[in-house]
Amino acid sequence: MEKDIHRIMNFFNKSLSKNGLLPNDYRYSLFLDWCNIFRDGYSTLYNLFYLMALRKIISLFEIDGDEKSVRVYKEREKKLLSAIKRNLYNEKEKILYAGLSWEEKPVIQNSPHLDALGTLLDVFPEIKEKMEERIVSFVKSEREGEIIPSPFFMMYIFEALKKVGRTAEVIDCIERWWGGMIKDGFTTTIERWDFQRGQTSACHAWSAHPIVHFSNILLGIWQTSAGWKKIKFSPTFSNANSVSGRVSTPYGVIESGWEKKGKKIKVYLNLPEGISCNVDIPGFKKTDVKGSKKWLLDIKDTLR
Repeated sequence: MEKDIHRIMNFFNKSLSKNGLLPNDYRYSLFLDWCNIFRDGYSTLYNLFYLMALRKIISLFEIDGDEKSVRVYKEREKKLLSAIKRNLYNEKEKILYAGLSWEEKPVIQNSPHLDALGTLLDVFPEIKEKMEERIVSFVKSEREGEIIPSPFFMMYIFEALKKVGRTAEVIDCIERWWGGMIKDGFTTTIERWDFQRGQTSACHAWSAHPIVHFSNILLGIWQTSAGWKKIKFSPTFSNANSVSGRVSTPYGVIESGWEKKGKKIKVYLNLPEGISCNVDIPGFKKTDVKGSKKWLLDIKDTLR
Protein backbone atom coordinates (compact mmCIF):
# COMPACT_ATOMS: atom_id res chain seq x y z
CA MET A 1 0.00 0.00 0.00
CA GLU A 2 2.78 2.47 0.91
CA LYS A 3 4.61 1.75 -2.36
CA ASP A 4 1.41 2.42 -4.30
CA ILE A 5 0.91 5.74 -2.51
CA HIS A 6 4.46 6.84 -3.27
CA ARG A 7 4.17 5.71 -6.91
CA ILE A 8 0.93 7.60 -7.50
CA MET A 9 2.02 10.75 -5.71
CA ASN A 10 5.40 10.77 -7.46
CA PHE A 11 3.50 10.73 -10.76
CA PHE A 12 1.62 13.89 -9.78
CA ASN A 13 4.75 15.53 -8.42
CA LYS A 14 6.56 14.97 -11.73
CA SER A 15 3.52 16.37 -13.60
CA LEU A 16 3.77 19.81 -11.95
CA SER A 17 4.47 22.71 -14.29
CA LYS A 18 7.12 25.38 -13.79
CA ASN A 19 4.51 27.55 -12.07
CA GLY A 20 4.13 24.83 -9.43
CA LEU A 21 0.59 23.83 -10.48
CA LEU A 22 -0.91 20.66 -11.90
CA PRO A 23 -2.03 21.17 -15.52
CA ASN A 24 -4.76 19.28 -17.33
CA ASP A 25 -3.08 16.32 -19.05
CA TYR A 26 -5.09 15.49 -22.17
CA ARG A 27 -3.76 11.94 -22.16
CA TYR A 28 -6.19 11.29 -19.33
CA SER A 29 -9.79 12.19 -18.58
CA LEU A 30 -9.88 14.87 -15.89
CA PHE A 31 -13.18 14.33 -14.10
CA LEU A 32 -14.01 17.02 -11.56
CA ASP A 33 -17.80 17.02 -11.87
CA TRP A 34 -20.41 16.59 -14.58
CA CYS A 35 -21.17 20.30 -14.67
CA ASN A 36 -19.24 22.69 -16.89
CA ILE A 37 -16.60 23.68 -14.35
CA PHE A 38 -13.31 25.02 -15.72
CA ARG A 39 -10.77 22.26 -16.34
CA ASP A 40 -8.55 23.43 -19.19
CA GLY A 41 -5.12 24.80 -18.42
CA TYR A 42 -4.54 24.93 -14.67
CA SER A 43 -7.76 24.16 -12.81
CA THR A 44 -8.02 25.54 -9.27
CA LEU A 45 -10.36 22.74 -8.24
CA TYR A 46 -7.92 20.13 -9.54
CA ASN A 47 -5.07 21.68 -7.58
CA LEU A 48 -7.15 22.01 -4.42
CA PHE A 49 -7.99 18.31 -4.67
CA TYR A 50 -4.28 17.58 -4.97
CA LEU A 51 -3.62 19.72 -1.90
CA MET A 52 -6.31 17.79 -0.02
CA ALA A 53 -4.75 14.49 -1.08
CA LEU A 54 -1.33 15.59 0.16
CA ARG A 55 -2.75 16.55 3.55
CA LYS A 56 -4.60 13.25 3.89
CA ILE A 57 -1.43 11.34 3.04
CA ILE A 58 0.53 13.34 5.61
CA SER A 59 -2.05 12.37 8.24
CA LEU A 60 -1.79 8.70 7.29
CA PHE A 61 2.00 8.64 7.53
CA GLU A 62 1.84 10.51 10.86
CA ILE A 63 -0.41 7.76 12.21
CA ASP A 64 1.97 5.16 10.80
CA GLY A 65 4.96 6.89 12.40
CA ASP A 66 6.77 7.28 9.07
CA GLU A 67 8.56 10.57 9.76
CA LYS A 68 10.58 10.48 6.55
CA SER A 69 7.48 10.31 4.37
CA VAL A 70 5.79 12.99 6.48
CA ARG A 71 8.69 15.37 5.75
CA VAL A 72 8.61 14.61 2.03
CA TYR A 73 4.89 15.28 1.65
CA LYS A 74 4.86 18.29 3.95
CA GLU A 75 7.46 19.90 1.69
CA ARG A 76 5.33 19.13 -1.38
CA GLU A 77 2.24 20.46 0.36
CA LYS A 78 4.04 23.67 1.27
CA LYS A 79 5.21 24.28 -2.31
CA LEU A 80 1.78 23.53 -3.80
CA LEU A 81 0.01 25.81 -1.32
CA SER A 82 2.43 28.60 -2.21
CA ALA A 83 1.80 28.07 -5.94
CA ILE A 84 -1.98 28.12 -5.43
CA LYS A 85 -1.88 31.37 -3.48
CA ARG A 86 0.58 32.93 -5.91
CA ASN A 87 -1.18 31.98 -9.15
CA LEU A 88 -4.84 31.26 -8.42
CA TYR A 89 -5.78 33.92 -5.89
CA ASN A 90 -5.96 37.69 -6.25
CA GLU A 91 -5.09 38.88 -2.76
CA LYS A 92 -5.84 42.52 -3.53
CA GLU A 93 -9.35 41.91 -4.86
CA LYS A 94 -9.96 38.84 -2.67
CA ILE A 95 -10.89 36.73 -5.71
CA LEU A 96 -10.26 33.01 -6.12
CA TYR A 97 -9.86 32.18 -9.79
CA ALA A 98 -11.37 29.09 -11.38
CA GLY A 99 -7.92 28.53 -12.84
CA LEU A 100 -5.40 29.77 -15.37
CA SER A 101 -5.63 29.35 -19.11
CA TRP A 102 -2.75 27.72 -20.97
CA GLU A 103 -1.46 31.27 -21.48
CA GLU A 104 -1.61 31.59 -17.65
CA LYS A 105 -4.35 34.21 -17.73
CA PRO A 106 -6.87 34.14 -14.85
CA VAL A 107 -10.27 32.56 -15.46
CA ILE A 108 -13.16 33.76 -13.29
CA GLN A 109 -16.14 31.49 -12.69
CA ASN A 110 -18.58 31.48 -9.76
CA SER A 111 -18.56 27.97 -8.32
CA PRO A 112 -19.74 26.39 -5.05
CA HIS A 113 -17.04 23.77 -5.68
CA LEU A 114 -14.23 26.23 -4.96
CA ASP A 115 -16.00 27.67 -1.91
CA ALA A 116 -16.43 24.17 -0.49
CA LEU A 117 -12.83 23.05 -0.92
CA GLY A 118 -11.51 26.44 0.11
CA THR A 119 -13.50 26.13 3.34
CA LEU A 120 -12.43 22.55 3.99
CA LEU A 121 -8.75 23.36 3.44
CA ASP A 122 -8.65 26.76 5.21
CA VAL A 123 -6.53 28.09 2.36
CA PHE A 124 -8.00 31.61 2.20
CA PRO A 125 -8.96 32.71 5.74
CA GLU A 126 -9.56 36.33 4.66
CA ILE A 127 -12.55 35.28 2.50
CA LYS A 128 -13.74 32.48 4.79
CA GLU A 129 -16.97 34.27 5.73
CA LYS A 130 -17.78 35.14 2.11
CA MET A 131 -17.28 31.52 1.03
CA GLU A 132 -19.54 30.32 3.84
CA GLU A 133 -22.24 32.84 2.91
CA ARG A 134 -22.17 31.73 -0.73
CA ILE A 135 -22.41 28.04 0.19
CA VAL A 136 -25.33 28.66 2.55
CA SER A 137 -27.10 30.78 -0.07
CA PHE A 138 -26.62 28.03 -2.64
CA VAL A 139 -28.01 25.16 -0.53
CA LYS A 140 -31.00 27.29 0.46
CA SER A 141 -31.84 27.87 -3.20
CA GLU A 142 -33.54 25.53 -5.62
CA ARG A 143 -30.25 24.66 -7.30
CA GLU A 144 -29.73 28.12 -8.72
CA GLY A 145 -26.45 29.49 -10.03
CA GLU A 146 -23.95 29.52 -12.86
CA ILE A 147 -22.42 26.17 -11.92
CA ILE A 148 -24.51 23.49 -10.15
CA PRO A 149 -22.63 20.65 -8.39
CA SER A 150 -23.84 17.14 -9.14
CA PRO A 151 -25.36 15.03 -6.33
CA PHE A 152 -22.02 13.31 -5.67
CA PHE A 153 -20.11 16.60 -5.31
CA MET A 154 -22.63 17.83 -2.75
CA MET A 155 -20.66 15.63 -0.34
CA TYR A 156 -17.96 18.31 -0.26
CA ILE A 157 -20.54 21.11 0.02
CA PHE A 158 -22.07 19.40 3.06
CA GLU A 159 -18.71 18.63 4.63
CA ALA A 160 -17.81 22.32 4.37
CA LEU A 161 -21.09 23.31 6.03
CA LYS A 162 -20.54 20.75 8.79
CA LYS A 163 -17.09 22.15 9.40
CA VAL A 164 -18.47 25.64 10.05
CA GLY A 165 -21.36 24.35 12.17
CA ARG A 166 -24.15 24.86 9.63
CA THR A 167 -25.58 21.38 10.19
CA ALA A 168 -29.24 22.46 10.05
CA GLU A 169 -28.73 23.75 6.50
CA VAL A 170 -27.34 20.35 5.46
CA ILE A 171 -30.41 18.49 6.72
CA ASP A 172 -32.76 21.04 5.13
CA CYS A 173 -31.03 20.73 1.75
CA ILE A 174 -31.09 16.94 1.84
CA GLU A 175 -34.78 16.98 2.73
CA ARG A 176 -35.61 19.17 -0.25
CA TRP A 177 -33.18 17.98 -2.93
CA TRP A 178 -32.96 14.27 -2.14
CA GLY A 179 -36.60 14.32 -1.09
CA GLY A 180 -37.30 15.29 -4.68
CA MET A 181 -35.85 11.97 -5.78
CA ILE A 182 -38.39 10.19 -3.58
CA LYS A 183 -41.24 12.32 -4.92
CA ASP A 184 -40.16 11.39 -8.45
CA GLY A 185 -40.50 7.71 -7.57
CA PHE A 186 -36.83 6.77 -7.12
CA THR A 187 -35.93 4.22 -4.46
CA THR A 188 -32.18 4.75 -5.05
CA THR A 189 -30.10 7.89 -5.52
CA ILE A 190 -29.62 9.29 -9.03
CA GLU A 191 -26.33 10.30 -10.63
CA ARG A 192 -27.36 13.72 -11.97
CA TRP A 193 -30.11 16.21 -11.19
CA ASP A 194 -31.11 16.19 -14.88
CA PHE A 195 -31.68 12.43 -14.89
CA GLN A 196 -32.33 10.90 -18.29
CA ARG A 197 -33.31 7.26 -18.40
CA GLY A 198 -30.77 5.14 -20.27
CA GLN A 199 -28.11 7.87 -20.21
CA THR A 200 -27.35 8.41 -16.52
CA SER A 201 -27.44 6.11 -13.51
CA ALA A 202 -30.59 5.79 -11.39
CA CYS A 203 -28.68 3.85 -8.73
CA HIS A 204 -25.54 5.84 -8.01
CA ALA A 205 -23.61 4.98 -4.85
CA TRP A 206 -21.71 8.28 -4.84
CA SER A 207 -24.99 10.19 -4.50
CA ALA A 208 -26.00 8.24 -1.38
CA HIS A 209 -23.77 10.20 1.03
CA PRO A 210 -26.73 11.73 2.98
CA ILE A 211 -26.60 8.60 5.13
CA VAL A 212 -23.16 9.75 6.34
CA HIS A 213 -24.50 13.20 7.20
CA PHE A 214 -27.51 11.71 8.97
CA SER A 215 -25.14 9.63 11.12
CA ASN A 216 -23.06 12.70 11.99
CA ILE A 217 -25.73 15.34 12.34
CA LEU A 218 -28.91 13.59 13.49
CA LEU A 219 -27.42 10.61 15.35
CA GLY A 220 -24.57 12.80 16.57
CA ILE A 221 -21.84 10.23 15.86
CA TRP A 222 -18.56 11.87 14.76
CA GLN A 223 -15.40 9.78 14.42
CA THR A 224 -12.45 11.70 15.95
CA SER A 225 -9.58 9.20 15.87
CA ALA A 226 -8.20 6.44 13.70
CA GLY A 227 -9.88 3.07 14.11
CA TRP A 228 -12.91 4.56 15.89
CA LYS A 229 -11.23 4.52 19.30
CA LYS A 230 -12.70 7.93 20.03
CA ILE A 231 -15.84 9.70 18.88
CA LYS A 232 -17.72 12.89 19.59
CA PHE A 233 -21.43 12.72 20.41
CA SER A 234 -23.05 15.94 19.21
CA PRO A 235 -26.51 15.53 17.68
CA THR A 236 -28.45 18.33 16.00
CA PHE A 237 -32.08 18.27 17.07
CA SER A 238 -34.00 18.87 13.86
CA ASN A 239 -37.72 19.44 13.28
CA ALA A 240 -38.27 15.67 13.53
CA ASN A 241 -40.01 14.28 16.60
CA SER A 242 -37.61 11.38 16.99
CA VAL A 243 -34.43 9.92 15.51
CA SER A 244 -32.70 6.59 16.08
CA GLY A 245 -30.01 4.61 14.32
CA ARG A 246 -26.92 2.46 14.40
CA VAL A 247 -23.34 3.01 13.18
CA SER A 248 -21.03 0.04 12.63
CA THR A 249 -17.41 0.25 13.84
CA PRO A 250 -14.52 -2.23 14.26
CA TYR A 251 -15.49 -2.45 17.95
CA GLY A 252 -19.15 -3.14 17.31
CA VAL A 253 -22.31 -1.13 16.73
CA ILE A 254 -22.91 2.33 18.20
CA GLU A 255 -26.56 3.07 18.90
CA SER A 256 -27.95 6.53 19.49
CA GLY A 257 -31.12 8.53 19.17
CA TRP A 258 -33.44 11.10 20.68
CA GLU A 259 -37.16 11.72 21.10
CA LYS A 260 -39.07 14.89 21.88
CA LYS A 261 -41.49 14.59 24.79
CA GLY A 262 -43.35 17.83 25.37
CA LYS A 263 -40.76 20.38 26.43
CA LYS A 264 -38.12 17.71 26.97
CA ILE A 265 -35.84 15.64 24.75
CA LYS A 266 -34.83 12.14 25.75
CA VAL A 267 -31.35 11.30 24.42
CA TYR A 268 -29.49 7.99 24.56
CA LEU A 269 -26.11 6.63 23.48
CA ASN A 270 -24.89 3.03 23.63
CA LEU A 271 -21.17 2.48 23.00
CA PRO A 272 -19.45 -0.87 22.48
CA GLU A 273 -16.45 -1.66 24.65
CA GLY A 274 -13.25 -0.04 23.38
CA ILE A 275 -14.74 3.29 22.30
CA SER A 276 -14.58 6.45 24.39
CA CYS A 277 -16.72 9.46 23.65
CA ASN A 278 -16.64 13.20 24.25
CA VAL A 279 -20.20 14.43 24.76
CA ASP A 280 -21.03 17.85 23.32
CA ILE A 281 -24.76 18.50 23.49
CA PRO A 282 -26.50 21.80 24.29
CA GLY A 283 -27.55 22.20 27.89
CA PHE A 284 -25.08 19.60 29.12
CA LYS A 285 -21.53 20.04 30.36
CA LYS A 286 -18.92 18.56 28.02
CA THR A 287 -17.58 15.30 29.39
CA ASP A 288 -16.07 11.95 28.40
CA VAL A 289 -18.21 8.83 28.68
CA LYS A 290 -18.14 5.10 27.92
CA GLY A 291 -20.82 2.44 27.76
CA SER A 292 -24.52 3.39 27.85
CA LYS A 293 -25.78 6.84 28.79
CA LYS A 294 -29.09 8.70 28.83
CA TRP A 295 -29.92 12.39 29.15
CA LEU A 296 -33.11 14.38 29.63
CA LEU A 297 -32.78 17.87 28.17
CA ASP A 298 -34.96 20.97 28.07
CA ILE A 299 -35.84 21.79 24.47
CA LYS A 300 -35.15 25.49 25.03
CA ASP A 301 -31.57 24.63 26.00
CA THR A 302 -30.94 22.63 22.82
CA LEU A 303 -31.43 25.49 20.39
CA ARG A 304 -28.03 26.15 18.79
